[in-house]
Amino acid sequence: MIQMLRLEIVTGQLTPGSKLNEIDLSDRYGVSRPPLREAFRRLENEKLVVTIPRKGTYVTKLSIEDCMHVYFVRHTLECAAIDVIVEKKDVDLTVLRKAINQEKSIPVPQADDVDGQMNYYLDIAKFHWLLSELSGNVWLMHCYQSLGSTLMRYQIIYYAIPGTREPAIQDHTELLSLIASGEAQKAKKLLVSHILEGRDKLIAKMRANNMVENLNGHAELPPRNRTRRTFE
Repeated sequence: MIQMLRLEIVTGQLTPGSKLNEIDLSDRYGVSRPPLREAFRRLENEKLVVTIPRKGTYVTKLSIEDCMHVYFVRHTLECAAIDVIVEKKDVDLTVLRKAINQEKSIPVPQADDVDGQMNYYLDIAKFHWLLSELSGNVWLMHCYQSLGSTLMRYQIIYYAIPGTREPAIQDHTELLSLIASGEAQKAKKLLVSHILEGRDKLIAKMRANNMVENLNGHAELPPRNRTRRTFE
């Protein structure tokens, strides 16, 4: 049940800011309210829902600030993983090569194919998840996994942007080459550029589609001018 509820949140079926009705969800999932409340508690630990005393439980809202914080932590952890992998010198990178080959063959899902969207995300993002796993550092992996559900919400929106797959595959291929040759600094520079370029496109889409709210609860408007952060 919690997996289904999580899926509905990260894919946007349960919209950001919406109130979760315990009676409706209990009927839909065929469970009593105590296990549903336990699911809410676990999802709150994942930052997917927030419970407000005497008001109820709500799907957490998306925001530009939150997105930037998530992506900052993400590239910080992945850069640390690259340092560890290169320093070890004997890490088997076969799984990264397989992940890239898998990216090339997965079909792009239809907009209404929720399961397809999730599987597409998991295949495309697998390269990045594997970096943390290959580091062998359990605390680094724990920190990265704690981002998982929230990062997934943003990434599913991002990968719905046409033309995002091929650049991702190209960057992943180059990253693998740099890591394999022990060029950690160049790999980290490319990784940060890759992640922040995706973040900027994601934020632009969220703004253009009024998918985020400011602190006053009003939809943000697209800015008149934006300056993309670039890396020399």
